[in-house]
Amino acid sequence: MVKIIRLVWGVLPVAIVSLCWIFISVIERITGDTLRNFYRNLLIFLWITSFGIVLLWGKLKFNAFRQKVDAEKANRIVFSAISILINVLSAFVMGCLILGGAFFAVLSYRAERITVRNDIKLVACVDYFSGVTVDYYQYKNPLFYGKRLGFERYVADIGDPLAESRGYPPLEWSFWDLDGNILDSGSNEIIWGEEIDEEEMQKQIILREKAEIRELDAAVMDYQEDELVFSFSIDDFIDSFNGYYWEDYESRYLLPSSMWISFVYESSIHSKYASNYYYFTPDETMWSLPTVSVFTPSDESYVQEIMLNFDDHSYTESMYHLYERTCFYTIKVLFPSFDDAEIVELYTKLKELAYQNVFPNEQGYSSDSIPAALFYKDGIGLYPYFAIGESVHLCVIPVTDQTITAFEAKGTTIYEIPYG
Repeated sequence: MVKIIRLVWGVLPVAIVSLCWIFISVIERITGDTLRNFYRNLLIFLWITSFGIVLLWGKLKFNAFRQKVDAEKANRIVFSAISILINVLSAFVMGCLILGGAFFAVLSYRAERITVRNDIKLVACVDYFSGVTVDYYQYKNPLFYGKRLGFERYVADIGDPLAESRGYPPLEWSFWDLDGNILDSGSNEIIWGEEIDEEEMQKQIILREKAEIRELDAAVMDYQEDELVFSFSIDDFIDSFNGYYWEDYESRYLLPSSMWISFVYESSIHSKYASNYYYFTPDETMWSLPTVSVFTPSDESYVQEIMLNFDDHSYTESMYHLYERTCFYTIKVLFPSFDDAEIVELYTKLKELAYQNVFPNEQGYSSDSIPAALFYKDGIGLYPYFAIGESVHLCVIPVTDQTITAFEAKGTTIYEIPYG
């Protein structure tokens, strides 16, 4: 075996790399998967290098043969010419392979990043030759990606949209599941058209700013007589929500409170004093979207109540899933020690109670409302409320033992949250 290896060592590398190419091609043909860019370019480099080894091996073999023949015959001129020709051809072939391989690597190169969209793990590939397009493929393993599941198209000359901390919104995008069903699609052509919507463009840029996870101190405070508040502000809540949301979706969800719709009321659901009401919807033109509401005292450094709202009368699966998502991340902000399954179980139970205890229209959500159930832990209370003609509400308020006793006296069923 050693003798055979010494005899044909020069062709072994190219044979091994070629077998790897064949093996990978078979895998791609059978599974429909594609070798990721880095490993494909690595194979090209190895194949070019191994071919260079073949040429070197051939040259050494020729020199050995030439020396043997020269020892028997004095015809050195012919072999010298052949040697020069072999050297020139070898240099030409290697040059063509190197340049061709480099040209192919440049043309085929696409920056790749692992990301998550619509709860699906994806490989994002940035293509700069179609000015700029990000294609998303199903993540299979570190070596391969699967079928194409989406794209985002940007204007040219913005750099890598996935690497920039302040990215620009895509011109258009579309994502679909493994069965080809559209999950999300849209267009921002108006943003980049002749009539530029500066406010909308600014919103999209803000939503693409990276958000760091920020844990809240959700202590309960007596702000005024008969008025409990959380010790965090509305912007503290927004920052924390966006931090957890970014970790999963690489996007913010909530805009700064200065960009929310707001009103000033003489009183609110849980306060007899003047209060601010903030209202957020991802798109003010779509009434069926889930919304987030926050009540604050006149001093916006604190929060009286957080309210998550779902328009059940315009029910769609996609809107309902978005509502579940806002419930999940709100609870995550308030109870960061809960695992994902516990959070899902908690908001699922709250939603079930909302639909099991529907109030008549004349008992719409107000300061006189008595919820059917209240869940509490560490000074944080959650309850559902749903009246005919209104949205489904999931409400979050600060509570004390006195608050809990008052709810129970009115007929509310009390549950202590067992998690954490």
